[in-house]
Amino acid sequence: MRLLLSVLLVFSIEFSQVDLSYYLPADISYDQKISKPADILGFQIGDWHLRADQVQDYLTVLAKESNRMQMMPMGESYEQRPTTLLIVSSP
Repeated sequence: MRLLLSVLLVFSIEFSQVDLSYYLPADISYDQKISKPADILGFQIGDWHLRADQVQDYLTVLAKESNRMQMMPMGESYEQRPTTLLIVSSP
């Protein structure tokens, strides 16, 4: 019985993985200068939960690489963490 439950657990975990082709569709041309999330984070989106500092780091890189994004400091949180404003617009 334990073996059967173990096998079912392994297969349920394996088949619960979601295909991420919707996230970056292949039929759309992307600006090659812009880093993909996996290049900055070290893993594919959806493999791990993102911490706030990881999101901040990736958005900072995007703002430096893109002329459509601008990141401005807003101040600090109660815990002395930086708060930023991300502006996304046309170039």
